[in-house]
Amino acid sequence: MAKSCICHDLAGVATLKHGIDKVALPAVCCGPNIVNFTKVASLEEMVSHIYGRLSLLTNPDRPHMFIRELSLYVDYLRDELQRASDGLLDKTAKSFQEFKHNLNDAIEYYQGLAEEFSSEQKKRFLRELDALFEEIEKVLPEPASAISIAVI
Repeated sequence: MAKSCICHDLAGVATLKHGIDKVALPAVCCGPNIVNFTKVASLEEMVSHIYGRLSLLTNPDRPHMFIRELSLYVDYLRDELQRASDGLLDKTAKSFQEFKHNLNDAIEYYQGLAEEFSSEQKKRFLRELDALFEEIEKVLPEPASAISIAVI
């Protein structure tokens, strides 16, 4: 494993194959859900996991991928607000409110998707969405009159 440039290395497979960049080092990005796996698996084990014949998860109670994604965005919002209040970032309150609005739109969309889940999955998913909505309100309350008062 090594650090990799997203723009250059994730496109490396295509640019190498088509002769665009002969020194490209193709890379694979595992994503944030890698924390739910701890062992090196064979191809056969990975395929069995994908098709539900085997579980390679170390945390069976892991959050749904949409919940995890939203959590990452809430953390990002909190960090950006902190940087802005420290004077390290030049963003307006309006841009933070727009970001918050987009997060709330995503929550609303995901609430509709929850209708496709089984009863128990749906309850947990909706509880976690509600908790994220509340967290967003704590991080950036309405209205955000000043960035410094919105930082927790």
